[in-house]
Amino acid sequence: MSTISDARKLARDLDTQLGALARFIDGTGLSCFLRIRGYLLKQDRRIGTKHNLEQIVQFDKGPGDKFQIFLGPLIDKGQTESFFNFPSGSRLSFSIALRERDGGCDILTYRFHFRFPDNHSPEFIRIDLLDKSHSDPLAEPLAHIHPGIHSVRLPSPPLDPIEVLDRVFFVLDPNTR
Repeated sequence: MSTISDARKLARDLDTQLGALARFIDGTGLSCFLRIRGYLLKQDRRIGTKHNLEQIVQFDKGPGDKFQIFLGPLIDKGQTESFFNFPSGSRLSFSIALRERDGGCDILTYRFHFRFPDNHSPEFIRIDLLDKSHSDPLAEPLAHIHPGIHSVRLPSPPLDPIEVLDRVFFVLDPNTR
């Protein structure tokens, strides 16, 4: 029989394993940014939306070798033109933090927030990679999917941002398959 202590130990062990998984993208910070914006441009054309991706997808050079890529607000507090809006009424925002090194980029953190149309259950799906393990990895794993249910976060492997976007465009929004 498993106890809460056993479950927390297993969760800590899983966080250690998730943290050890390679989260490295080939290319410079700028090439990572252009790859993500290029992906969104292809999807924008494919599904027939007309976003100003040069305006809504942002590159922010931080201190030293770190940088961030943004689309929309960090926290979804309602509709704005800064989201990637889908014909279904869904919308996407994200933030990705990376660090350049050795001809590529380490993925430090990400947060992809996909909000379904009004009156949909669940309201959203969020896919997160934290910068470090939470004090309670059973409740908040290092890499996780938040299925729009309060306080529920399910562990997942760290993904390349394009892999996350593939799930958004080809799984979460059925109208864009």
